[in-house]
Amino acid sequence: MTWVDSKISAAIGVLTLNNLKKLSPPSRELIDDLCAALKDMQQHEVRVVILRAPQGSKVFSVGHDIRELSTNGRDPLTYNDLQRQLVRAIEHLPAPVIAMIEGSVWGGACELVRRVSITLIALWGGGVSCEGISGHP
Repeated sequence: MTWVDSKISAAIGVLTLNNLKKLSPPSRELIDDLCAALKDMQQHEVRVVILRAPQGSKVFSVGHDIRELSTNGRDPLTYNDLQRQLVRAIEHLPAPVIAMIEGSVWGGACELVRRVSITLIALWGGGVSCEGISGHP
């Protein structure tokens, strides 16, 4: 099962996070799917990518699945970790990425939202809580 629905229409790419049961945490599967979808968007030469949760979502994305973070005493978010790979994929995409936030954003998903070109937050209850990422710029 893919955790990201990908659609392209009139050079506009739309990536919809699709792990509703777990509220789309930035897990290995979700990040792999997002990176693959971004690569596909680049190959199709889209002019803009919209990143969103399904319409009506109360949560855009929760924080990391802490079971996937390193437990060996080292920083779990190093240069080659999945989150960094996703951030680089967004930054290297020649098209702007717009995060369309409907619902709340938590922890590790905040960095994803901060790295896009434009963030749009719905007036009917969207919000960002970055409490899970203290110490990050």
